[in-house]
Amino acid sequence: GHEIAVFAPDGTLLREWGERGSGPGQLDEPGGLALHAGALYVADQVNRRVQVFTREGEFVAAWGEHGSAPGQFDGIEKAPDADVAMEVFVEFFEPIAKSNEVADLNKLGNKYTRLIETKTGKSLSEWEEDYKDWLMQLPVEKLMKRKSGGWYESEKLGFRVKKPSGWKNEKELRRLEQIAFASKGSRISTRVWSNFQRASLSTTLLENFIRNSYNEVNYDGDGLLEPTQKSVGGFQAIEAVFEGVPRVSQESNSGQQAGESSSSDGDAGEKVKVRVVLYATVDKVRTNLLESPTSEFGQANDRHFQKYLENFEQD
Repeated sequence: GHEIAVFAPDGTLLREWGERGSGPGQLDEPGGLALHAGALYVADQVNRRVQVFTREGEFVAAWGEHGSAPGQFDGIEKAPDADVAMEVFVEFFEPIAKSNEVADLNKLGNKYTRLIETKTGKSLSEWEEDYKDWLMQLPVEKLMKRKSGGWYESEKLGFRVKKPSGWKNEKELRRLEQIAFASKGSRISTRVWSNFQRASLSTTLLENFIRNSYNEVNYDGDGLLEPTQKSVGGFQAIEAVFEGVPRVSQESNSGQQAGESSSSDGDAGEKVKVRVVLYATVDKVRTNLLESPTSEFGQANDRHFQKYLENFEQD
């Protein structure tokens, strides 16, 4: 909620104040409280400020604004249609997450589309587009540890990869990336996220990833995504090739080692050709990707990527 509530030790509501907004005394997702010298300090998250109230709820003062300068607060904007997103989660995704069965998103797609259109008045593509820029602001959690022999491992995410010979470790990671390597304008990376929908390995799952990670997507041939299901490194996976412009949100990797690359090879926002291999387990979705300028997409880089896939280990 957007209010402050005060309770007695037995749980009786004594008083409450506040409403959603950005004016004095109004709140937007308060996220922390502190009492000092008889005053209540409230972290007003979305409004990027601290507000001060008396114990009775009278507004005293406020300071702060969005920014990175002294006295300013940085953070993530609230998601578009956040209340609608929660309703969709409760009605559609939560039952799937609680089920012991694997979800077939191809069969459930029509139900999901109708739910979005009914609650937002927008088409599914219009509603998802509103989220893309917001999603790309979300922080990247660094969970990889460097091991001997060029190996990188994440026990929490349940996989290991080996650095391609002659490629540099990237210190700038994109959204969902856990590890990335660069060489002469090309990039090999692994991305991981929670499979809270319990989605099965499917074209729909792959299309959703591509749509949320790239703009101006073009598929080979007749313009349709034509993935291939196959065994890659001993794991069932779905693979496809396409062209697109990466949606880039980069963050510094504090685990940078000496001699590693300090920035992405190639300019962000340029169209690249991509080979993607996607795996889905009951709790996680993982993708391995090769991105190269169209003119460089070929046998040499593909050989490095194939070796990367052969060395890819997951729980």
